[in-house]
Amino acid sequence: MAVYATNKEDALEATLGSDYVAMSIRNHITIENYPSGWTGTADQLQHLLNAKTSDNANKLLLPSNPSAMGSALRRISPVLRKVGYRIEKHRSKQRTISIIPPKN
Repeated sequence: MAVYATNKEDALEATLGSDYVAMSIRNHITIENYPSGWTGTADQLQHLLNAKTSDNANKLLLPSNPSAMGSALRRISPVLRKVGYRIEKHRSKQRTISIIPPKN
């Protein structure tokens, strides 16, 4: 069982490491930067991650529009949840996303 748990953890880390949106969220939406979490629209998330990415080549790895960012977030949400992130979607006048980082 210990080997299975280690393999499962390694697969989770590999998945997170291969997705640039997931890596950017883990690097920038942390408990130190956002103690009560980050909330905004997919467009705002796209702009935040673009602003935090200094390398132009890596900026090409981020979604180019809010719809693509929403799709990317939907795809990686299960993996982020497994490492302790809470991702909540809200609908009112506009669609917002809350990303609450894990407490270390």
